[in-house]
Amino acid sequence: MYFLYVALVLAASFPFTLTAAEVPMIVCIGDSITHGDRDKGGDHYPLRLEVSLAGTAKVLNCGMNGGGMVSTDWQVYRGGPEHRQAVTAMGRILVVMLGTNDIAPWNRAEAPAHFTADYAAFVAELLALPQRPQVVLCTPPAIDTSFPGIDAPHEEVMTATINPAIQAVAKARKLPVIDVHAACAGKAGLLADGVHPNSAGNQVLAETIQAGLAALFRKPAKTAAPR
Repeated sequence: MYFLYVALVLAASFPFTLTAAEVPMIVCIGDSITHGDRDKGGDHYPLRLEVSLAGTAKVLNCGMNGGGMVSTDWQVYRGGPEHRQAVTAMGRILVVMLGTNDIAPWNRAEAPAHFTADYAAFVAELLALPQRPQVVLCTPPAIDTSFPGIDAPHEEVMTATINPAIQAVAKARKLPVIDVHAACAGKAGLLADGVHPNSAGNQVLAETIQAGLAALFRKPAKTAAPR
């Protein structure tokens, strides 16, 4: 019942004009956390999101395995095939969740210092797309450094650099933010390897983003004018 309620709210309150027959598209932009790994986590969160929206919106998964934001990263999302798919899909809402790979050990030496500038430029390009989409920014999920091979700087750099940068770009552009990091932090049993979600984690991602979208696009009820 909760999912149906959120789906109806989301469908009824988009901040743009929809034709009677139009089913809006939500494009999920991200890295391997968005792309998903069926062996580790079952259905990825964009699929779960679409199912729970019950036909009121389409959801396109444009997650890129290994994709980072900064131009010096080992693998860069911007300009890749998933990026091209995302910007040509004419999505009404673009949900952006990037930054995890920018703090990986092989990118960490340079990426954090350049993240804000590259992220801001990326967001500006999305906002300038012909359909003038609503861009929604997400902080990445929290990382569990208790897993083997996941060192402490992962989460330290995430909280000290990546998340504040996302919040700063959102504030500058007056864009909404869904704090996925806060929704996942301190919760055991959500990650398959310390970074990537298992099935429970993907469900939390889908629920968090769905609830965030519903809250963002819910319009206050009109009150009657005083007589």
